[in-house]
Amino acid sequence: MTTCIASIVYALTYGPSFAIICVLYLPILLGTVTVFGLRFRKMTTEKLNVIKHLGGITEESLTAIKVVAGFG
Repeated sequence: MTTCIASIVYALTYGPSFAIICVLYLPILLGTVTVFGLRFRKMTTEKLNVIKHLGGITEESLTAIKVVAGFG
């Protein structure tokens, strides 16, 4: 965090016009990163739920196979 603030101060000192343009685009970039981060988190949660469900089905199937093999 300190490095980021120091970089902004340094940029404003040595190239104020370009630094101001970059700082103006900062909210747009942060908004984009936030939106994609939330979407990624949602998709990851859905994927993990599907994997968990499939793991349960697989475990059930393997248990059933063991039971049938035990009676065979």
